[in-house]
Amino acid sequence: MNIKKIQFLLLSICLLADIANASSISIEDGVALLNAHKYSEAMTLFKDLANQNDARAQGLLARMYGNGWGTEPNPKEAFYWASKGALKNDPVSQSIIAYMYRWGQEIKLDKDEAILWYKKAADQGDSRSVFMLAEIYSENKEVAKSIDLLNLVEDDVGTIKERTDDHEFFSQRKGLAELKLGDAYLSTNPEKSFLYYKKASLNNNALAQHLLAECYQDGFGTQKDFKEAFRWMLEASKNGDATANYWVGIYYLAGLGVSQNTSQAVNFLKLALSIPNETSQYAKRELAKIFLLELYDYPKNKEEGRGLVLSLIDEGLDVSTDEMVVLMTEAGIENVPKNTRMKMLEALNDAKVGSTEKAKYIFLEAILYGRLSMPALTKIGWMQERYKDNHNESLLKMINEEINKLTSKEKDDLNKLTFVDLITQTENYLAERNRLIGPLEPTDLIDEGWHQFLGLRGKVNEPLAQYLIEEALRLAISVGDSNSAATARNDLGAILDDSANLLVRNKRLAMVHLYDGFDSEYAPGNLLLANYLGRISLSSKEFSELNERYYQKNDRNDPTQSLAPIPNEIKSNPAKVYEFLSGLYNKTPNPDVANYIANYIEDNNDVLNLALRFDWDRKAFELGGFSHREDSRTIRAKKILAGDYVKDLPSMNGAVANLFNLRSDTRGISPTQVAPSAPKKEELVKGKSMKLFALVIGNSAYETSKLANPVSDAKGVANKLKGYGFTVTNLNDVTRNGFVSALIDFTEKAKGSDVTVLFYSGHGMQMGGVNYLLPTDINFSANEELVVHDGISLNDILLYNLPGKTRVVFIDACRTKPFRTAKTRGVADGLAPMNVATGTMISFATRDGGVAFDGTGSNNSPYTSALLKHLGEDEDVALMLRSVRDDVLASTNGKQEPWEYGALSGGKLVIPKLAH
Repeated sequence: MNIKKIQFLLLSICLLADIANASSISIEDGVALLNAHKYSEAMTLFKDLANQNDARAQGLLARMYGNGWGTEPNPKEAFYWASKGALKNDPVSQSIIAYMYRWGQEIKLDKDEAILWYKKAADQGDSRSVFMLAEIYSENKEVAKSIDLLNLVEDDVGTIKERTDDHEFFSQRKGLAELKLGDAYLSTNPEKSFLYYKKASLNNNALAQHLLAECYQDGFGTQKDFKEAFRWMLEASKNGDATANYWVGIYYLAGLGVSQNTSQAVNFLKLALSIPNETSQYAKRELAKIFLLELYDYPKNKEEGRGLVLSLIDEGLDVSTDEMVVLMTEAGIENVPKNTRMKMLEALNDAKVGSTEKAKYIFLEAILYGRLSMPALTKIGWMQERYKDNHNESLLKMINEEINKLTSKEKDDLNKLTFVDLITQTENYLAERNRLIGPLEPTDLIDEGWHQFLGLRGKVNEPLAQYLIEEALRLAISVGDSNSAATARNDLGAILDDSANLLVRNKRLAMVHLYDGFDSEYAPGNLLLANYLGRISLSSKEFSELNERYYQKNDRNDPTQSLAPIPNEIKSNPAKVYEFLSGLYNKTPNPDVANYIANYIEDNNDVLNLALRFDWDRKAFELGGFSHREDSRTIRAKKILAGDYVKDLPSMNGAVANLFNLRSDTRGISPTQVAPSAPKKEELVKGKSMKLFALVIGNSAYETSKLANPVSDAKGVANKLKGYGFTVTNLNDVTRNGFVSALIDFTEKAKGSDVTVLFYSGHGMQMGGVNYLLPTDINFSANEELVVHDGISLNDILLYNLPGKTRVVFIDACRTKPFRTAKTRGVADGLAPMNVATGTMISFATRDGGVAFDGTGSNNSPYTSALLKHLGEDEDVALMLRSVRDDVLASTNGKQEPWEYGALSGGKLVIPKLAH
């Protein structure tokens, strides 16, 4: 036989076999493989059919490229194949084109185009497009259109036909439509939303069962019923809703709708660990609490708890949150407080070598949570970079709102901004920020202060909490960070109000700080409650503004509006107020009232039994559900009851640097200084050549708000101290530069001294709980917040400029409030109380909040007159100051009362005899 004929015959047989094989390839085979998750095989089959111009195969192949099924996600390939299929009117392809328009993938974002393509697919019976179209209508507030579409699916009417592709998505089609109807009515008709969730639940839709449980839990569209909530959440769990496992565990843990059972809770929470999303992190945190904190009746398991916490850290969870701080502390894991700037610099270094995801996430987090106030272009640049990786519509809306605030030139600059430029801009900004305020952001100090207040790192440390947040407020004011300043003021109010340390607690100043923090996001609830309790008095305008803000945040009016008013005659009697609020609760049980009572008990824990708080926390929780859980405050209350809190006023020297592991000096923060130690008794009694130094300053000649007596006051005190053997530096009418120079010179001159004395007479004021002495060239017609720049911080003087082993400070300040154009909501009259370490005593001419008189018909103020009279007495300085107080009270008819802070140790400190 001819060889060529044989070759031709064999070739023909092969071709016929190929044709036979090709004709045997079925699209339904590919769909079956897809539904069985055999993605690689399905993709091979769909590619073959797509190359043969099968429109349906092209659409399914596009979906696989888009979702990353059997391959890496590839939007370009997805768009290519979807475009081919869409030209042949394939609904799956049209749906994918619509999705890309909706989220701006590969093509420009255009919601109107997305709607057109979804409509084309929906008209051909693509149920997925119906659901997506309904979702867009719902987002556009066109709820009626959304409901009409979904009703077509639920009633199984019209052109909506079931398709076999993507079987899992549509296996419960009717239930899914009812679920979506529940979503559509969510914001307009809670009762209908609840009804459709229930219908979908009866059709075994697991997500609907989960949402129905939440309706029963929150009383949404129905009466609250924790038993029904638990029943439906358990059903959702059985039907495969993985997140329901977590919630069933929480119900068991809290004993809501079912008997409390920690062992069962642990079982369900462990089931939730396998979920590849944030729910597994929630489950890990709850399990870690159970194993580490002994909040529930369950054996402590530090090893397992520690493993869970380490796993959370590996997953990149923010370790600065209240919860993570306490868990890491209990697990024995070192946890340095959050340093936003350092974290950002590390992320920028990663971005330079190509690892950009972390940087984009960190900077978006900083923007969304207000951790750093970046320049507009830098801020938008990072938001846009994050949006490229995460097509989130709410983020896009924020970006557009920010862009609309830009000028035309700024918009042009933004369009030219490259990622390399963005990194350079950010580095320059962070460097400038470091130059201005040092290595820490105000938000870092606020967070850590609050952690110390709650006792999350060990003891409840309210003095340190106050110090950190006062420093945060100073930094925030200095760079015009109004959000952080408002938060700091709010937190200071809470600390001074609730403090178990009686040396920190100051109810009057607490209310001043809360009021100054009017713009804080936490202010509405705090101030409206304070107004209800009669602790402050809001104007009608302020009341309306706060209530509106409360409503916007919580979608309801502030609860105090519906409570009976507290009788005026009992408002100053905590026990009576507690009795009154308890009566309101007993008449109409309400979680908000229970929560108010719990917090009121803590506010007045010296009068009311703090142990009562736990009962009221539980009542709030049982009635209000998970929104009323207060684990961190519970931990704080337990520690205070056990006496596990700082009861004195320790030195704060180096506290910030030590906490944050700072290695170099920063503005107002010195890691190298050691707190001055108190002298031993024998040093004071037997010392023969004591080194005594005094800095005496009198400021009278202010450009406005002149004072008559400070220079004369300073001269009198300087002469007295010289006569007692002190080396005295006496300065009068010093400007800011002169004041700073004098402090630097005195610090060097008095190095190694045994006793240093500071006397200051002149204007002084407090801002954000920090006391400032005011130089003569300060501008009193400007905004009073100028004081943080141009005033001299008394805190800083104590930290850095009085080097003696024993320090005595006399401050004759605060004659009147000198600033005339206050733009803040109010600075407290007088000076603020101070936390002072042992070895230091401060005498103020008047107690905090009071006014010190300048005096009339005399060369000296009432305070300095009394001080000059008694300074030379053979008496310990503490007893001498009692005589000063008595004289001032007498001479001012009780209007001015001097006050002391701090304490000396060792033997008597008799000022006129120290030199001998």
